[in-house]
Amino acid sequence: MSPYMVTDLRHFEPEDPTVDLPPLARRIRDFLGEIARAASVRESGNRSATAVRCRRSPGRKPCRGRIEVLRQDIPPVVEWQCPVCEDAGAISGWRGTHWDLSGQPSGDPEGAWRVELALSQEDYELLRDRVELFALESERIVAGAQPAGTGRVVLSDRLDALDFLLGEVASEANHTDDRRLERRLDALVARLESAIG
Repeated sequence: MSPYMVTDLRHFEPEDPTVDLPPLARRIRDFLGEIARAASVRESGNRSATAVRCRRSPGRKPCRGRIEVLRQDIPPVVEWQCPVCEDAGAISGWRGTHWDLSGQPSGDPEGAWRVELALSQEDYELLRDRVELFALESERIVAGAQPAGTGRVVLSDRLDALDFLLGEVASEANHTDDRRLERRLDALVARLESAIG
């Protein structure tokens, strides 16, 4: 069994924002921050699978597991574990940070039509890597993604919320100077449009 990592996310936020973390610390911070985001949009007290991929490479082969989380609110702690390699830990200090998406969702209006969108892992990672540029509701949709078999992820929300996320991705594609990223985002928009119908 691998060691149990106990982390306070506040330790990864330097007092001087111009100071950059060393690469290893940055990778750990990003991994734990992604777990905290995913846990913050899930119901407290229930263990839940997330779309967050395990970071470990036992035997020099990437682990194929997806992180499971259990959030508790008093005290605010996220317990996480990979069910495949058993990498595990606990995260505190995430409340009130930019990884905390636990604010009240807008809720489903009466009769709102819910939609599920299946994405490839590559498309999901493209969204996840751009998510901090989006509105809070769109961040919550991406953080709430569920695994759906090998290499697939499902986003689920109201049709209007997913349509809004689609608009944000299209806007990002229109405003980037990076032509390769623009093509990737445009292709993602086309796939999302056809899935939403």
